[in-house]
Amino acid sequence: MARKSWSDRIEALDAPANTMEGEAIWTSVRPLFVLGRIGMILAIIATGELFDDVFYRGLSPGVWGLILGIPAFVLISMFIAYIDHRTGWEERKEQP
Repeated sequence: MARKSWSDRIEALDAPANTMEGEAIWTSVRPLFVLGRIGMILAIIATGELFDDVFYRGLSPGVWGLILGIPAFVLISMFIAYIDHRTGWEERKEQP
């Protein structure tokens, strides 16, 4: 199979994308969820380090961050994977 020429590639940019509105919205929102996950992990680490001498119900904020943060991280990851599957994000990433 021959490679596409530069002019064919530029013409393809002008063609309308065959995506549905939901896919377009998810493409815009997905990076926010991914960055939110990273920010949540950084906030858990910072909270555990800054408030190490404070205790609530016998546990430090670092332990509470792990108790609440790990399930939240897993739930957000599952949500991202579920919506990726629903919108066909994985299939589009594999196609050249």
